[in-house]
Amino acid sequence: MKWLTILLATLFISCSVSHAGQGFVPFGSAKAYSAANNPPTFRSIVEVVYTTPASQTLTTGTLTIASDDLIVCFSRVGGGYSTSGITCGASNTLTGSAAVVFSTPENMNFKAFYKAGAVGGDSTCTATYSSASATNMTLFCATYSGVATTSALDQTSCSNASCDAFGAYDGNRTAVNVSTTTNVQLLIGAAVERYDSHSYTADNSFTLRTISTGVRYTMLDKVTSASGTYPNGNFATTGADPYVSLFLTFKD
Repeated sequence: MKWLTILLATLFISCSVSHAGQGFVPFGSAKAYSAANNPPTFRSIVEVVYTTPASQTLTTGTLTIASDDLIVCFSRVGGGYSTSGITCGASNTLTGSAAVVFSTPENMNFKAFYKAGAVGGDSTCTATYSSASATNMTLFCATYSGVATTSALDQTSCSNASCDAFGAYDGNRTAVNVSTTTNVQLLIGAAVERYDSHSYTADNSFTLRTISTGVRYTMLDKVTSASGTYPNGNFATTGADPYVSLFLTFKD
């Protein structure tokens, strides 16, 4: 039986150093993983552009939504109108978080909406506007896993400090810097153009999620490992055009 005793001891030692050195986990017990084991992760995105005729709503294609996901939507509308709200299916009503509004010359409203701890179930997302006369709408929505289900939103900023002006007429897409309060965060930058369609390239370790060419908008993301100042540079580059941007950070 001596050989059996040695074999069992060897198996026990092997189990105790598994899980990347995190220690022995007794059978049947729960294992609590750190943020590094479950960072924010992109799941899906849907995009839709609508110009005419006028309409009070705009609906995307089907967005993949799992239980406890973060849903983030960006909505642009012209004509001096605004986005009143966004819902994704019957169970997810999003909260408005930041806006860039212009009275002149474009009368454009660009606004971000989100919901943390989403109810699972793939569905379309619908934006409702302040008037049935609304035109020139753009709506894009994305989902992420691994984000806090409550009190998720940490920081927001725009293309200028007061969220009321276009960025410079150049090819850099960025936003006013913010200071995050926790180490692991999901950063999302989005921008829309004043004039033309462009091709976009991710910058500063961000990942491009929207269509990369022939559009007048972009959305990118990045996951941090340390608190700090962000975006701290461009999140994208493109053709020269005045633009408006929104930047949001979410805790894991």
